[in-house]
Amino acid sequence: MLDKLFQRFEEKFTRSGEDECWEWKAARKESGYGVMRWSDGKNIPAHRAAHIFHIGPIPEGLIVRHRCGNPACVNPKHLLLGTLEDKHQDARDRDRFVRGERHPSSRLTEEDVRAILASAEHGDILAKRFNVSSRYIGMIQRGVRWSHVVADNLPEKTRLRRQYGARGQYHHKTHLTPDDVRAIRKDERSQSKIAADFGITRQAVSNIKLRKHWRHVPDD
Repeated sequence: MLDKLFQRFEEKFTRSGEDECWEWKAARKESGYGVMRWSDGKNIPAHRAAHIFHIGPIPEGLIVRHRCGNPACVNPKHLLLGTLEDKHQDARDRDRFVRGERHPSSRLTEEDVRAILASAEHGDILAKRFNVSSRYIGMIQRGVRWSHVVADNLPEKTRLRRQYGARGQYHHKTHLTPDDVRAIRKDERSQSKIAADFGITRQAVSNIKLRKHWRHVPDD
């Protein structure tokens, strides 16, 4: 079965030089990542398939990152393992990552994004105008996508949320602050009592204590 999958995989990208990006030419997600049908009938990211075929199995809990910052690339030399937080840090720290309108799969320009941010129209209307999904419009507005583009008219909290990658206190769904997070980590009461005091779920308390969430906040 893997031999057949490997053959299908090899037919779906352009093999350039050994150190260049190998561009996936088959189906892609809106984010630019390639996808292929796996043996169980489900789709998996093409770069994960590349890691499995050319490097080896992917340990549970880890993801495959791109050294090159090109989500359509399946060159194993450009892939490495890491955590989701590693991936987010890559996107924040590596200026060499191709982003925004320079991205090979981008349908928008920075001018388009500023127009979207400045508009008060419904997301469905904006989606039709700019030929993207309404979900993608929402991601732009929340700072999940195109976070490096900031319109002049944005409220301060929204601007900071975009600047810091929509995480922590700048996430659109949170009401916690870094001080709250530190207090939760130190609190030795039951998770139910902590959750009730801070207005969050017990699972959220557990994730904070285990540092699955808010890992960027240091202890005192």
